[in-house]
Parts: sequence; structure tokens; C-alpha cells
Amino acid sequence: MENFFTESAHSKAFAFFVLLSVCVIQLVLLIFSRKMVGIAEDKDSISPERLQLKRFLSLKLFGFLIMGIIPFIIFYILRGPDHYFLKPGSATWQIPGFLIPAIPALILFINFFAAGKNEFYARFPQMRISEWGIPNLLISIFGWGIYLVGYEYLFRGLFLSAWVQAFGPTTAILVNVVIYSLAHIPNGVKEAIGAVPFGIILCLLTIQTGSFVTAFLLHWVLSASAEIFSVHHHPEMQFNLKKIYLWKDIS
Repeated sequence: MENFFTESAHSKAFAFFVLLSVCVIQLVLLIFSRKMVGIAEDKDSISPERLQLKRFLSLKLFGFLIMGIIPFIIFYILRGPDHYFLKPGSATWQIPGFLIPAIPALILFINFFAAGKNEFYARFPQMRISEWGIPNLLISIFGWGIYLVGYEYLFRGLFLSAWVQAFGPTTAILVNVVIYSLAHIPNGVKEAIGAVPFGIILCLLTIQTGSFVTAFLLHWVLSASAEIFSVHHHPEMQFNLKKIYLWKDIS
């Protein structure tokens, strides 16, 4: 019995340590993103497209490093290789299996029509490039992919797993979604509110499957489709599949 209470106390202490780590990481990421946005454009030496690419890749790679690589190494040392896995099926509520394939389709449907609104394509795509070729699309899609691997490892892997083990799935989902929503406030109140139902779905799927991979894939569909559809709807952007260069430097 004494060992049980000791293990329970350790699990709860670890869960709060993870929560603190997530908050610090999100703050550092926010500061870094603001710094990247503030980089002055040197029109005499670099093209606007190259600057956009630099900002985008710097943020995505830094996010992967600070949310994925560094936490994984630290918590692997502290807790071992299974620190971000759950036992499948431990959720109080579950999403019926036959509905899971419909979620990506619903995401695409909603994003397509949402991307036609001014407030949406005022923020997306993150690379403000007027002419999008295949190289630009690939950079955007895979840039989001590597960023979201780190993001979902941190939120639905490490964070959610630690809290499920310490406090159970209901409390874990509640705390996870609150922090996830707060992390979206810099992007606007509407996005923060929209993060609540999406965060709940990602948490439920992670607990059901015992892995954050499904959450990552859905989040990737959400972000990549937002980029593509916003280019389609943006009045000052267009696709040009014949464009094979990323940028043209100003001579």
C-alpha cells in the first residue's frame, strides 16, 4: 500500500512537471515566432519569397526541435522509452470506429469553405507567396508535417500520457484541452475556441489507440489543407505548377 501511494505521488509530481515544461516550451516558441515575424526584409539582398521561406522553415524546424527532439531526449532519460504511450481503450468515452474515417473528410469540408473568408486567408498560408509552384507546396506540407510531429508528441504523447497515468482520462483531457486552447490565443479567440472540440477529438483518439500518431495525422490534414485551400481562395495568390524554383534573388 505504501508503495502504491509513493508511486501515485511520483506520477502526479511528474505530471505537473510535464505541464510546467509544456507551458515554458509554448512561451519560448511564441517568443521565437514573434522574433521571426519581426525580421526586417532586406530588399537589396534577398527576395521576398526567400524571406518567407526562411521564416517558415525556421519556425517549423525550431518547433520540431523544442517540442519534439529536446523533450524526447530529456524524458527518455527520465522515464524510459515508453513514457509517451498509453494502454489503448482506457478512455471513459470513445469515438466509434466507423466514424473515425469520416473525421478527415469533415476537416477538409470545413477548411475548404472556411478558407474563403477574409479572416482566414489573412493568416494562411503562412508563407505569403503570390505564386505557388510544386516546390512551395512540398515545403509547406512537409514543413507542417515535421512541426506537428513535435507538437503532437508534446501535447498528445508526453503531456496527455503523463496526466492519464496520474489523474485518469477525464481530468487529463480537460487539462490538456485547456492548455491546448490557451496556446492558440495568440492566433485569435476564434481559433482558441475551435481548438477545444478538435483537442477533445485528438485526446480521445490518442487514448483509444495508445499512440499520438493518429492525432498527428489528423492535425497534419487540418494544417496542410488550410494552407492549400487558402492559396486557392486568396485573391492575390495562385497555383502555378510549372514553377519549379523556390525563389528568385534580387540582383
